[in-house]
Amino acid sequence: MSYLGLYLHLLMKPYETISVRGIPIKQVKSVFVLADGTALTYTSRCAIIDSIFNSNPLGELTIDVPESVINPYVTVICIDIDS
Repeated sequence: MSYLGLYLHLLMKPYETISVRGIPIKQVKSVFVLADGTALTYTSRCAIIDSIFNSNPLGELTIDVPESVINPYVTVICIDIDS
């Protein structure tokens, strides 16, 4: 099994959550901070019709970003996607 890493470079300070659209939500395996490996909680959503008729729907990922993981210069978050 191989994973694809999608890296998000947050140049501005995020407040509580960030949203990423166009992600194959059923293939997301984990979300974490690249600097120290801290796992981040996330939720996903997509249109109901897509989840019923599409085995791999694209949707939106909402990632919780606690204040403790924010880097003053750039916070890098990795989304592991099963490829």
